[in-house]
Amino acid sequence: MTSEIEEILDEVDQKFKSLKRFEVVSALPDDHHFLNNRWQTFLCGLRISKIEQETQLRKRMEQECEILETNLPNSMYVQAYESRRDLMRAVVIGLKGSPYSYGLFFFDIFFPRAYPSKPPQIFHHHNYALSKMNSSLSYSYNGNNCSVLYDGLRSTWNSKTSNVLTLLKYIQDKVLMTSEIYSKDVDKEFLLSHKAMLNFLRFAPSGFEDFVKGYFRKYSHDILLKFKGKGSSNDKNEISKMFTELYNAFEMNGSYCKHLVNVLDKDVPRPSRMSSAKNA
Repeated sequence: MTSEIEEILDEVDQKFKSLKRFEVVSALPDDHHFLNNRWQTFLCGLRISKIEQETQLRKRMEQECEILETNLPNSMYVQAYESRRDLMRAVVIGLKGSPYSYGLFFFDIFFPRAYPSKPPQIFHHHNYALSKMNSSLSYSYNGNNCSVLYDGLRSTWNSKTSNVLTLLKYIQDKVLMTSEIYSKDVDKEFLLSHKAMLNFLRFAPSGFEDFVKGYFRKYSHDILLKFKGKGSSNDKNEISKMFTELYNAFEMNGSYCKHLVNVLDKDVPRPSRMSSAKNA
């Protein structure tokens, strides 16, 4: 039994380590938000043939792929698709120093035929917790929605200098690090951000299953240590419950977390499931 468990753990780690930050894959995810989007026949009334438009965009997308392949930071992963070069899916990791540190933010991207004259359409691939946590990331951009993210994108997009990498960096550096989008209830913000982690571990977006498993295997200890000092919280029971759920989920995902059982302050209650996990 032990050898079987070790073999499974090694496989998860090896897959995560072998992942490329940018990759063109053959499998098109059926849960992509823009899967049914298709290029329009006309380009803003300009008399350019459909073939010429698509040729121009394909050349531009080749450039985009080259930029992503050579310049993506360690905190971003992007997939493009062989059969649909107008689609991408990206994950942006929340940086340290924000309530979203170690959090995962998935985005589906669609490049219109008018790109880069028009910015790409993006959709925050959120789950229930994330949609409550950060309303500025809850809508897809279509030029009309008003939010911190999309108003900023619309105002800063430059067809000559902007690209998908600058878009992702804008999300990470400006949106996820801007105090305007943070909830005034810090404890609630903390709980929702970690609920989102738990949900993604259970239901990873298609194509990123290996990434999610490996990522939380690697950073489970860092995430649980964020609960240290939360004894002063007004939501002690909720803090305890969330810690326990993450602890158990991380252990089921292959992390060894038993040495972190006592991270919570002494006056924070521990559910019975924690004691059973501790004695496992």
